[in-house]
Amino acid sequence: MTTETTTLTIDDVEALISSNVQIAHDCTDLMTENPHMWAGKYGTLKGTTPLGGVTVAVGKKEKIFDLKQIRVVSGPTDAGEAQPHAPDAAPDAADAPAVRLVNVPPLQAVNSLTNPRRRRGLDVDSLRTLADSIIAHGLGNPILVRPVPPSRLEETSGMDPRPAFEVIAGERRWRAAQMAELQTMPMVVRHMDDQAVLEMQLVENIEREDLDPMEEAEGFALLREKLGYTVEQIAEKMGRGRGTSYVHKRMKLLDLTPESREAMYEGTLQLSTGLLVSRLSAKDQVAAVKLIKSMARKLPNGQTEPAPFREVVRSMFNKFNLLLGQAPFAIDDPGLVMTAGPCTTCPKRTGANPDLFGDADQNAENQCTDSSCWADKKTAHVARAVADAQARGLTVMD
Repeated sequence: MTTETTTLTIDDVEALISSNVQIAHDCTDLMTENPHMWAGKYGTLKGTTPLGGVTVAVGKKEKIFDLKQIRVVSGPTDAGEAQPHAPDAAPDAADAPAVRLVNVPPLQAVNSLTNPRRRRGLDVDSLRTLADSIIAHGLGNPILVRPVPPSRLEETSGMDPRPAFEVIAGERRWRAAQMAELQTMPMVVRHMDDQAVLEMQLVENIEREDLDPMEEAEGFALLREKLGYTVEQIAEKMGRGRGTSYVHKRMKLLDLTPESREAMYEGTLQLSTGLLVSRLSAKDQVAAVKLIKSMARKLPNGQTEPAPFREVVRSMFNKFNLLLGQAPFAIDDPGLVMTAGPCTTCPKRTGANPDLFGDADQNAENQCTDSSCWADKKTAHVARAVADAQARGLTVMD
């Protein structure tokens, strides 16, 4: 059963300024203890007082109340005056409260399907640590939820208990609250459509200081694909002096295969080595990840740490040496492999996009990133040389 809270905290009030509230029917005057003249009326939450009270406006007048004497009935409004409703009148469905605070069992909510922070922070050890903190110090601020959207009603119909809400923000605390076996937890309920939820989750996610580069890249991709954000708009959202080059480099990680992305999440690949691997073909990525993993150093405590970046670059260069300046074929020949064109204007060479490859070594602008095409050109070059020799009557040795 869902019950609305009757007690707020100062932190709650700060988040719910301008919300519509109802003053308790049994409210008394703080000075005389007689029934308050506004008991049962509706008003607008205006702010807090230095002594821990709250200011409520009814019409053009404002009065001070104790936190226990009010309850939130709808979310922030720009209206100059709150429009009271008859206390016993049932609200129309179209007038459902935009925001309200509830105190319900954690299982009254279900996790969001669009939360981009699925990998880090949701592991059992991290959640157990948070659960222990909740047991010791309490939950803190409410999580943000919305009523279960129509698109998930069928999916959630078989759950016991059937959830009433979907978590928008605060999934770690919601999961940890279950581990801590909390009977109830506070939730701010806000009516939001799917697009508003996705934008809030994605923007909140990319603004985190501790965000994993792979998560960040995938968040950027969702902002672009689902909400139509440009690279410039994403960079503006990021702020903190990060420009389009920062966004381009993160999004280059999207060229990693699923297996290589898994290596990023596991820590086998760092941002720098992940960018190196992302330049390779899918086949070469498998070999590159295996190589980097084999180079990891074992520590005295039994754990491992990645090899220094310079060592990785040197080893990858030796194994995947595709410098155009050292190619065994003519890199400006447009007809060597007709479907490929000349290497000098190829968009896959590192010099074609300095935003992505400006952090590479001095030879990076002359490097090929498509080993399959490189192999095709080597084969075509050899075939052409053989045909040339035979045309001149020379004997070709295998």
